[in-house]
Amino acid sequence: MQKKAVLEINLNNPTDEEMTLEVDTLPRNAGLSGPETITLPPKKKGLYQLDYAPAVIGETKGRY
Repeated sequence: MQKKAVLEINLNNPTDEEMTLEVDTLPRNAGLSGPETITLPPKKKGLYQLDYAPAVIGETKGRY
Protein backbone atom coordinates (compact mmCIF):
# COMPACT_ATOMS: atom_id res chain seq x y z
CA MET A 1 0.00 0.00 0.00
CA GLN A 2 1.33 3.41 -0.96
CA LYS A 3 1.49 5.91 1.88
CA LYS A 4 2.10 9.61 1.92
CA ALA A 5 4.96 10.82 4.11
CA VAL A 6 5.58 14.36 5.29
CA LEU A 7 8.96 15.87 6.08
CA GLU A 8 9.01 19.12 8.04
CA ILE A 9 12.21 21.15 7.78
CA ASN A 10 12.93 23.88 10.34
CA LEU A 11 14.44 27.02 8.84
CA ASN A 12 15.97 30.09 10.46
CA ASN A 13 16.72 33.53 9.04
CA PRO A 14 19.41 35.07 11.25
CA THR A 15 19.84 38.10 8.98
CA ASP A 16 18.36 41.59 9.25
CA GLU A 17 16.68 41.22 5.85
CA GLU A 18 13.78 39.21 4.51
CA MET A 19 15.00 35.95 2.95
CA THR A 20 13.28 34.02 0.15
CA LEU A 21 14.44 30.47 -0.53
CA GLU A 22 13.74 28.62 -3.77
CA VAL A 23 13.20 24.88 -3.52
CA ASP A 24 13.96 22.43 -6.31
CA THR A 25 12.26 19.06 -5.87
CA LEU A 26 13.43 17.61 -9.18
CA PRO A 27 12.90 15.05 -10.53
CA ARG A 28 9.16 15.82 -10.44
CA ASN A 29 8.28 12.18 -11.04
CA ALA A 30 9.92 11.19 -7.74
CA GLY A 31 6.67 11.91 -5.88
CA LEU A 32 8.01 14.97 -4.02
CA SER A 33 5.94 18.12 -3.68
CA GLY A 34 6.00 21.31 -1.69
CA PRO A 35 5.98 25.08 -2.14
CA GLU A 36 8.49 26.32 -4.71
CA THR A 37 9.50 29.21 -2.45
CA ILE A 38 9.40 30.09 1.22
CA THR A 39 9.94 33.59 2.59
CA LEU A 40 11.24 34.21 6.09
CA PRO A 41 11.06 37.62 7.77
CA PRO A 42 14.23 39.00 9.38
CA LYS A 43 15.33 37.21 12.57
CA LYS A 44 12.46 34.69 12.31
CA LYS A 45 12.05 30.95 12.00
CA GLY A 46 9.87 29.05 9.59
CA LEU A 47 8.80 25.55 8.65
CA TYR A 48 9.02 24.03 5.18
CA GLN A 49 6.81 21.02 4.52
CA LEU A 50 7.83 18.52 1.86
CA ASP A 51 5.35 15.80 0.92
CA TYR A 52 6.27 12.42 -0.53
CA ALA A 53 3.52 10.50 -2.28
CA PRO A 54 4.81 7.54 -4.28
CA ALA A 55 3.12 7.27 -7.66
CA VAL A 56 4.67 3.92 -8.59
CA ILE A 57 4.88 0.72 -6.61
CA GLY A 58 8.39 -0.70 -6.41
CA GLU A 59 11.89 0.09 -5.27
CA THR A 60 14.35 2.68 -6.48
CA LYS A 61 17.95 3.30 -5.62
CA GLY A 62 19.78 6.60 -5.84
CA ARG A 63 18.85 9.33 -8.28
CA TYR A 64 16.94 8.97 -11.53
